[in-house]
Amino acid sequence: MKSPRKNFQQFKMVTAPPGWRARIGIIIPSSEQGIAIREYEMIFPEGVVPIVTRMMLKETTVDALTKMEKDAEYAAELIATSNPSCISYSCTAGAFVKGVDFDRNIIKKMEKITNVPSTTMAHASIQALEEIGAKRILLVCPYNKEIVTAELSYLQNLGIDVVHHKGLGLSNTNKIYETTPLETYEFAIDAFKEIPDSDIDAIFVSCGGLRVVEIIEHIESVTGLPCITSNQANAWHCLKLAQVYDPIYGFGKLLEKERK
Repeated sequence: MKSPRKNFQQFKMVTAPPGWRARIGIIIPSSEQGIAIREYEMIFPEGVVPIVTRMMLKETTVDALTKMEKDAEYAAELIATSNPSCISYSCTAGAFVKGVDFDRNIIKKMEKITNVPSTTMAHASIQALEEIGAKRILLVCPYNKEIVTAELSYLQNLGIDVVHHKGLGLSNTNKIYETTPLETYEFAIDAFKEIPDSDIDAIFVSCGGLRVVEIIEHIESVTGLPCITSNQANAWHCLKLAQVYDPIYGFGKLLEKERK
């Protein structure tokens, strides 16, 4: 039997690290069960990798989301050691409940700590809606009434008219993560059908804990409208900050556009 060492030179030597194009720093809630990470890995092109760390979150309530902020700065310090290309505070609801000023302040703090461009999932979602020219939207989310109210206020303060909204009323994070793509798809389509004359520009499926990337194109096909989701928008904005500009197909109209 020949020694494998004799054939070693036949292998193509790959010297570039996995994130040779970009390392995207993602700060997520501790309770996240791999859904967001999987979605980023599905979306990111070759040479782009998510670098992930966590903040404590046991339930999706206003109080718990507010306390989670305490971990954000330390999480940014941790992730800065991986030499990221950019960084994102990746919890839509966490930014919504604290408001626009919090969003802007946490971005500034993360940029100061990491010395790289930073964003939040909420800010990325707004940027994505602006990119596709959406002013009037349908909001679909899994949150309870208190968080939905905070999200509506956040969106409306930034000039987004939520024509119709529908929430699943969930506070238990495990229930959110267990929601299947089919359930989210049916919920979104049912909400879309409730709008008179479908007078909206886009559908926003909010929450990084929902599995949505598999159904974005199906929602767009049935409704004829762009569908923005939290992880998709966050991935899009992080790629833009990391200067990865090539179009990505299979995850909605937003990512098919060049990001220059």
